[in-house]
Amino acid sequence: MAIMVLLAAMSCKSGTTYSDNIPTDNTVISRMKFIQDDANPGIENAKFTIELIGDTGAVIYNSDSLPVGTKIDSVVTQFTFQYAIAGIVMYGKNDTVLLNSTDTIDFTYQPLRLRVISVDYTKQRNYRVSVRVHNVNPDLYKWQCLTTNASIAPSVRQQALLAQDTYCWFVNNGFDITLYTSTDAVQWTRAGAVGLSLNTDVKNIIYHNGAFYAVADDKLYTSSDGLEWSVYDEHKSYVAMLGFFRDGLWCITKDEQGDLYTFNILEGIESEYPLPDNFPVKSAAKAIYNSPTGYPQCVVLGGVSRDGEQLGTQWMTQDMTIWVNVNPNKRAFKTVEDASAIYYGGRLLLLGGFNEKGQIRDDYVMQSFDDGLNWEVVSTGDIDMPDDFTTRAAASIFLSDDKYDIHIIGGVTEKTTLADVWKIRKNSIDWK
Repeated sequence: MAIMVLLAAMSCKSGTTYSDNIPTDNTVISRMKFIQDDANPGIENAKFTIELIGDTGAVIYNSDSLPVGTKIDSVVTQFTFQYAIAGIVMYGKNDTVLLNSTDTIDFTYQPLRLRVISVDYTKQRNYRVSVRVHNVNPDLYKWQCLTTNASIAPSVRQQALLAQDTYCWFVNNGFDITLYTSTDAVQWTRAGAVGLSLNTDVKNIIYHNGAFYAVADDKLYTSSDGLEWSVYDEHKSYVAMLGFFRDGLWCITKDEQGDLYTFNILEGIESEYPLPDNFPVKSAAKAIYNSPTGYPQCVVLGGVSRDGEQLGTQWMTQDMTIWVNVNPNKRAFKTVEDASAIYYGGRLLLLGGFNEKGQIRDDYVMQSFDDGLNWEVVSTGDIDMPDDFTTRAAASIFLSDDKYDIHIIGGVTEKTTLADVWKIRKNSIDWK
């Protein structure tokens, strides 16, 4: 085997006078760093942890594994030593190399050991070096089809959600509204007909604190079981539900002139706030989540305005009273309606939806790591989408209670309705 050595930057604290009795625990490596390499983009960003063990042992490792495909068989590395005169790489019992050149080291050799010798040649510390590389892409998704036929008669307008421990799926086929329920999202039971007007947009049904809420015929309705409904309020003209956010239950209302407002049902008449003229009133994708900085926020993506215009906007709020168009001077993405949105794995995901021609969008999956300031198209290969998954619009999408799994339920294509249920989990979830 050809032995390869690495660049060793041996440095000591300036102004230090060495004695004949250097403490053993000072015979240490204070830093390990990879040098930039065009063949391994980003390898210089690897962070290594150094842990001392007793008086003579230590380990070096990277807690965040390097990306899949990173080559570690020929890496230029820099070590910084304290109170040391020499470092030796040991590939085995008889293979040793002195660290004194600008060559490289093969970290695929395991176990790789490194010995550091003190300046007075009387002490040493032995290191076990582990460079970790992902075998599987942590950002790939595992897909599982739970069922292909959850309801008997799926429809264009449908909404599935998780109500405590029960999956609830409302289907409006134009003749009646039916509720299907399940405890595992695999076996579904027809619970019965729902006592709501057929004018109800079931995509707006939400669940909070033991009750369902829906808007129908300009009124607000509520139900404890999803079957029997009663009028909650008919004094305002209700347009759509937004969701539960920061201790408030929010919806969209309009006045006699058609101007739009957000309204907190739980606080009453004083909690009504004007909305922008081109705010979507239907078919928008919504996501409510905590941002990376810890602030709760709500985003509303695409949809249709009150004037019937298909939108490519992204509206964001942190209090439901003031809304900001994240990309006011350009479209955040192509116009879309009936898309689905969710925050998962540190990113916003926008899936599916119809374009202005009524076709499923070509940019089926998009993601944003900065709350929608910038979006990028994700190829179906990058998320490992299975061949038997049908791209769709109007799908229901939500997280499991533990936030580990995405559920995608139903939806429609240009020609047919869907009644399948998919569970999706990112690979890295299982590594935590």
